[in-house]
Amino acid sequence: MPIPRHGLTSLEIRWQDVRHAYLTDEGVKLSPLRASNSRFESLRGVYLRFDATNREAVIAAIRRCRQEDADHG
Repeated sequence: MPIPRHGLTSLEIRWQDVRHAYLTDEGVKLSPLRASNSRFESLRGVYLRFDATNREAVIAAIRRCRQEDADHG
């Protein structure tokens, strides 16, 4: 099944493709790039936004999914 896109922007990223997860005040960026200082960093990946009511739940879900992928990869 192809990954959904919105124009040039990908709306999904497979867990096995996530190389870095960056926590910000507004969400988590899941990046497929190995180098965090890549000039393409702002153009690649998926940004998951959260608010004060679900911040911890989103972070916990990302940690759990990344761990499950690592355990099966």
